[in-house]
Amino acid sequence: LGYIGPGASSDRASAGADPKDKLADYKQLSTAMQDAMIALRTGNHARAAQQLQGIARRGIDSFELHHYLGRAYAGLARWREASAEYGKALRKLPADAETWRALGEARVASGDAAGAVDAFGKLVTLVPGDAVARMQLGEAYRDLARYEEAARVIREALAIDPRPAQYWNSLGTVLGASGQLGEAERAFNEAVTREPGNGLYAFNRGVALEHLGRQAEAAAQKKRAADLGYPPRR
Repeated sequence: LGYIGPGASSDRASAGADPKDKLADYKQLSTAMQDAMIALRTGNHARAAQQLQGIARRGIDSFELHHYLGRAYAGLARWREASAEYGKALRKLPADAETWRALGEARVASGDAAGAVDAFGKLVTLVPGDAVARMQLGEAYRDLARYEEAARVIREALAIDPRPAQYWNSLGTVLGASGQLGEAERAFNEAVTREPGNGLYAFNRGVALEHLGRQAEAAAQKKRAADLGYPPRR
């Protein structure tokens, strides 16, 4: 797993330890790490965090430890701590794409949209053919009201994979927010065409049509959305 090995421990005094003691330490750490992995796989994030924190207190400072501790914190919705651990992991292995993605998602969840742009921007450079990465970057730009950049990046995602209706809906929201209502309506129409059973997409198209003065079409789309259960009744 790489969490114990050359350079993994910051405890220099252990360098002259008895090999039998070192083996015992290794077994304890290995058992704790395996327990943490099982806890993560079964959704017991509190147990995973507890085990991984114990390993960290033993002086282990590795990519794996920080990455999995970040995942444990994320599972507990402790987003700032998760971000801090992912950052430590990336200092150990800066080319790991999935940790950049996890960092960006944790920053979004903690309300750090600017930090999310930085993380997803790095992710896109590492995996330029990943449409999801570009969507995540585009939506982070949207959260900062940087609509022109958001639309550009979301269009790049659609050029890679035009199939997901969600991508078209996100493009529509960005274009609508920037006042490009005609293009927004066309994007929402693509979303509705690709996923006709989604009431949100029909509702969004209806709102765009309403702003364009196409009242009859707007009413039809809003009725369709209501028939599909959107907006949901409280």
